[in-house]
Order: sequence, then C-alpha cells, then structure tokens
Amino acid sequence: MIMARYNQIRMLNGDIIHDMGYRGQGKVIAVLDAGFYNANTLAVFDSLWQNNQILAHATLWMGNMIFNDDQHGAMVLSLMGQLPGQLIGTAPKADYWLLRSENNVSSEYIIEEYNWVSAAEFADSVGADVINSSLGYTELMILHRSYFMLIWT
Repeated sequence: MIMARYNQIRMLNGDIIHDMGYRGQGKVIAVLDAGFYNANTLAVFDSLWQNNQILAHATLWMGNMIFNDDQHGAMVLSLMGQLPGQLIGTAPKADYWLLRSENNVSSEYIIEEYNWVSAAEFADSVGADVINSSLGYTELMILHRSYFMLIWT
C-alpha cells in the first residue's frame, strides 16, 4: 500500500512538489461527496483530527449522518491526508471541510444538484481555496430520462 500511494504521488510529480516543501499548508480544501464513512474514527485520519485540520463537517442532505453513510468521501480524503510514517497524501498539511451533498442510493434527483451548488457556495463562503468533488450527474430519476433527453426533447 505504501508503494501504491508513492506511485500515485510520483505519477503526478507530487513527490517533486513535496520535496520543494509544498504539502498543502495554508490551504483549505472542501471535499464534497456522498459521505465520509468512519472518517471520524479510522486511524488513517488521526493526524488530521489531532492537528485540527478537519475544520468542520456538515451535511446538505437529510439528517446528519456524514460519518455513518457512504465511504467514497473517506476514500477521497485518504488520498490527500496522511498516516504519519506510513502513508502520505497529496496535501497532508491542508485543512479540510467535509461536506455531504447527496445521498448514497443509486439514484439521481435534481435536488442533489441543488445541494451540490449549496455546498460549493458554502465552501466559498468559509474561504475554501479548492473544492474537491468527484460527483457526476448524467441520469435523472425523472421518468428514467437523461440530461441529453431533457435538453433535446
């Protein structure tokens, strides 16, 4: 796993940037995703919590189950954070906002896009330098129609 993480950073020349001293310090990254399952308890994130690099977390979806649902956001965060002495991500010294903007069900509703926009606006309002979002919408649950069909019909 250590080699895999190093290869990922090296492939993008992140090792060169790290060697120059750039590790995300002074930057705020907002991670928008469907959830951050156990990111508050997994050892890989201990240094982020202990160093107060997780500034806060919020959900724009129903409820407040940001750490109890969907693991994708935690997987994304793990690529940026670090486990000292073992794994290093691309921005291990950055500060993070964890924002849940959608549900984890295999369905897509327009409300999720509104939630995403609200999360992005919120991230901007709290001074995020970067928004990390790997969400994508191509199929809607409105009569099983795609965006292409909505645009062209």
